[in-house]
Amino acid sequence: MVTAQAQVDSARAALAGVEQARAMYEHAIAVLSGDVPAAVTIPPSPLTGTVPVVPAGVPSELLERRPDIAAAEHTMHAQNEAIGVAVAALYPTLTLTADGGFTGNALNNLFNVAHRFWSLGANSGLTIFDSGAQGAAVDAARAQYDYAVATYRETVLTAFQGVEDQLAALHALQNAIALDDLAVRDAQKALAVTLNQYKAGTVAYTSVVTEQDALLSAQQAQLSTQTSRLEASVTLVEDLGGGWQK
Repeated sequence: MVTAQAQVDSARAALAGVEQARAMYEHAIAVLSGDVPAAVTIPPSPLTGTVPVVPAGVPSELLERRPDIAAAEHTMHAQNEAIGVAVAALYPTLTLTADGGFTGNALNNLFNVAHRFWSLGANSGLTIFDSGAQGAAVDAARAQYDYAVATYRETVLTAFQGVEDQLAALHALQNAIALDDLAVRDAQKALAVTLNQYKAGTVAYTSVVTEQDALLSAQQAQLSTQTSRLEASVTLVEDLGGGWQK
């Protein structure tokens, strides 16, 4: 019985930490809703929310809605106008596939001849000034433009990486959830068998406690994976600049 009580006390201690984190999430939701932290109370309920699936055919242009990309693009255009450089559209056009990720291994395809802007040494592929522009003011303007172009390039590539990362995470976590579900079912079966053995007097109650602890650990791992998958889905919506609806 001492072992069983120790397991109960440990579970209660873990529950206290979860309750604290839950209260903080409620406060954060309240602030995001424009209320005082104590104004929002969400009653406990089973985790039944499903993770939305990104449909195939989502265009990469959606990422242009992101504030960081839009800001970097505006800065680049402003520097471009300051020096009178005519630059074609530089944003890459790609499409999400049903398998997760952009068509044709996007981050690699950005480094081909058709997208010279995205390869190292991109400035060598842009005709910015003719050989007669030598003034200090021109050099300074060119340097500012080059910096704006590099910032824009890095911002877009980082955004693409974020989308790819979350798609990979969702795919991996989907497989992990299936394994966690199987582990929970196996632990439940093991507990039922051991409990029947205890009732029959063939094993000590410590065996029951051991199986209960194994079931609790499996359920905690299952919940952790589900939470990670939901968080990855939210992060994907953020990385896409607000979901996949135009």
